[in-house]
Amino acid sequence: MIEVPSDLPTNPFRHKYHPDHDNLDEQRREFVPEAYAVTRRIQLRFTQDDPERPTPSSPNPPGWGYSVVGGVYRETLSGLHRRDITVEGTFRLQLASMNDELNR
Repeated sequence: MIEVPSDLPTNPFRHKYHPDHDNLDEQRREFVPEAYAVTRRIQLRFTQDDPERPTPSSPNPPGWGYSVVGGVYRETLSGLHRRDITVEGTFRLQLASMNDELNR
């Protein structure tokens, strides 16, 4: 879970172009929470086979399970809307290097 508090500069509700979204009182001195906190719940479900195969009988791509893994990505966002927003898709992770140390 990733929490984006109302006072974090990267909070999507906090921006400099609208005075009601700066999290400051009318004198711009004291913190007043005006932006909403956002919560991201991320789930990565790894699958044995590539979820993007054209058909279930198609072979997995080369390196699947060794240098390439993946599965189903699901994220639920709270605080952006009065109801939670859920998105889902597939993801892949590919091994970039077999070296134990990238910079010596």
